[in-house]
Amino acid sequence: MPPKSPRGTGGPCWEEPVVPGLVCAQNITNHPDGVAGWTDGQLARAIREGVNREDDTLFPMMPYTHYRSMSDEDVEAVIAYLRTATAAPGTVRKTDIDWPVSMFINFAPKPLEAPVPSPDPKNGVEYGRYLATIGGCVQCHSPTDDKKAIDRERLFAGGQEFKDAMVHVIAPNLTPHPTGVSRFTRDQFIARFHAFRDPASIGAVEPAAQTVMPWWAYAGMEAEDLGAIYDYLLTLPPIENAVEPFVMKK
Repeated sequence: MPPKSPRGTGGPCWEEPVVPGLVCAQNITNHPDGVAGWTDGQLARAIREGVNREDDTLFPMMPYTHYRSMSDEDVEAVIAYLRTATAAPGTVRKTDIDWPVSMFINFAPKPLEAPVPSPDPKNGVEYGRYLATIGGCVQCHSPTDDKKAIDRERLFAGGQEFKDAMVHVIAPNLTPHPTGVSRFTRDQFIARFHAFRDPASIGAVEPAAQTVMPWWAYAGMEAEDLGAIYDYLLTLPPIENAVEPFVMKK
């Protein structure tokens, strides 16, 4: 569901067993409670390298390992948007990760050592790979082990479970196996996202069909961009994994 509080003011927090300790989404509006005091370079470093302006490592729930692939032009556009978006107050609890995970996550950030060029939208598959990467598709649509580590041999095969007080859902298979995304045509894939362009349509979804997929966030993507993602997914190794998508698991 879309956020009910002002966009970007933070607030959601995650604790055990989801994360080892406490992780809270911080205010990222251009307000003193948020990132008004940050330089553009500090914001870019946090987004793509996972280190805040105090040189603290961000918990990898913030998908900077994917965002590091974001082009210089695109990260500049994100920062420009943050600077012009409505500034709003909002403070939340400070993230506090338990030891020894608080030590291990310091190995996650990696500095960018060269400019990151923009992808060529005319190269559909590569452009789709770029969008799928910075969109973090693999993070949710891949199975994990009992330590929440992604199974690198079954990327995009679905099967990852998400549980909270409201839903218990399983991410669908996005590989081109008949049990995966190839069950949908390219036009159906695009239409699935665009169906949520009207905020009222999201509220109309039956509670039993709610998922953690942020449809409202991706619904504004152009058909060409969504189609490029679909084209890229069709190039993945097909993996059999029959997961019934978008249905609550009890």
